[in-house]
Amino acid sequence: MVRKSSVDVGAVLAKSNLNLEWLRDHYDELKQTHDNQWIIIDNQSIIYSSSSHDEIMEALRTENKNTAIIKYITSEEPAMVFEAALAAVSIKRGKPELSDKSWFAELERLKPTITDYDRLTGIQRAKEILFRPEYLTEEFMQELGLG
Repeated sequence: MVRKSSVDVGAVLAKSNLNLEWLRDHYDELKQTHDNQWIIIDNQSIIYSSSSHDEIMEALRTENKNTAIIKYITSEEPAMVFEAALAAVSIKRGKPELSDKSWFAELERLKPTITDYDRLTGIQRAKEILFRPEYLTEEFMQELGLG
C-alpha cells in the first residue's frame, strides 16, 4: 500500500530554492557577520546560527522546518575551493561525458554560493585528482569513456 504524502513537494522545493537564492545573494555579507558559523535559513532569513554543528542540528529538529537549509559560512578560500573540488569530482565521475562548460554549469547549479573563481579552481583541482597517473587505471579509463 502506497501512502500519499500531505506535503506539497513542489511548494517545498520552491521555498527551498528561494532560500538558496537568498543565501547566494547575501553570502558575502554573511561571511562578515557569520564567519565560521552554521546557519539555518528559512523564509529568506536566518532563523538560527551557531558555531556548533550539534546545536544547529538540534535547532533544526526543534524548528521542524522542511524548507529550511543549513550552511556552514566561511570566508576561507581553501575551504570553498575544497568544497568545489569535491563536488566537481563527484559530478565528473557521474557524468564523464560532460564538457568543461557543462561541468561548470552543473557545479554552479549544485553549489550556487561558491564564486566562479572557486568553481574554476575546484574544477582544475578535480582534473588534477581525476587524471593523476596513479588513478588512471584501465578500469577507471573505461569508466570515463577514455579506454
